[in-house]
Amino acid sequence: MTVTTLSEGHGLEAVHDLVDALAAAPDLEAIYREAIRGLTAALRVDRASILLFDPDGVMRFKAWQGLSDRYRAAVQGHSPWAADARHVRPVAVEDVAAEASLGALRDTILAEGIRALAFVPLERERLLGKFMLYSDRPRRFQERELRLAETIAALVSFAIERRRGEERLAQQAAALARSNAELQRFAYASSHDLKEPLRTIHSFVQLLQQRHAGRLGPESDEFLGFIVDGVRRMEGLIEALMAYARVDWDAPVTTRVELADVVAEARANLKAALDESGARLEVGDLPTVVGEARQLVQLLQNLLSNAVKFRRRSPPTIAVTARRADDAWLISVADDGIGIPAEQRARVFEVFHRLHAREQYPGTGLGLAICKKIVERHGGQISVESEEGRGTTFTFSLPAA
Repeated sequence: MTVTTLSEGHGLEAVHDLVDALAAAPDLEAIYREAIRGLTAALRVDRASILLFDPDGVMRFKAWQGLSDRYRAAVQGHSPWAADARHVRPVAVEDVAAEASLGALRDTILAEGIRALAFVPLERERLLGKFMLYSDRPRRFQERELRLAETIAALVSFAIERRRGEERLAQQAAALARSNAELQRFAYASSHDLKEPLRTIHSFVQLLQQRHAGRLGPESDEFLGFIVDGVRRMEGLIEALMAYARVDWDAPVTTRVELADVVAEARANLKAALDESGARLEVGDLPTVVGEARQLVQLLQNLLSNAVKFRRRSPPTIAVTARRADDAWLISVADDGIGIPAEQRARVFEVFHRLHAREQYPGTGLGLAICKKIVERHGGQISVESEEGRGTTFTFSLPAA
């Protein structure tokens, strides 16, 4: 009977090496390989294997060393414990030839050249599977050896469950990304398809107004006006929905963008509204950032447009400034308009959330939601500070170039 003596230092060194290897393992297959390597090194056994329960409760080989295909096929599925067993201990067989409890498997094991073996459970909150240790000679596994094997089993069980959890999260994230992409494509396609019938309705209603104005009576003329107004609002909503969906469709954010050019383009796009309101736009020194230029124009244009729309009676003053914060720039758009009530500030970036009736201030309720989505796509955050009747400041972060 062979008795293998392991030094305490050897066992600790092997466990330390295994911990490092398991932490660096990129996937489950690598974890299985490192487990076999760690077992054979720590316990100085001739061969080893790792088997895990499959979803049907059958033990199946995941990794092995020194075992034939014939042997694995013959013993796969056999276990000293049921799949629902809890808090089990290792089982050691000192001499396979003398162990009658192995039954018909004994001849198979001996034919493989195995004379001693040990079953070591892999267990977390449930039984995951087992380690198998094999010796080519009869061997008495000492209690200290089995405790070391249990320690290794605990480390490997933790690594397996952690990696399985990471893979489940990755699969769920991928499924969510696919679902979001499909939803965005659907929203974009649906919005595009809805525009054509709306254009048709708009065109024919306008023809009715032009050809039969005054002939159908004042009430009918009023109804036609309601239809035209409703179609225009629907067209505006569809355009806003398409803009919202497009945010995630643009190329990756990798280019250097001059924010001064972005503000200049947004200002040009809003020239009519700025001139009509008499707005004074004050622009400070603006930095170069990393981003997608078209989206940043949309972001600044939406914020400037809001500042003009929600002005008080006097011509508005709007200031665009920047300050550095570590590896990002904080951009602020401040106005002296009507402000936002305190109870509404937490909801201003919600999709379709409106602070005022459409009759007071027209819009779709999507402008600030688009701003938030653009900023987050650039890896930043957007916030709002406001004092009712005194003005509002939107501040967002963008990565520095």
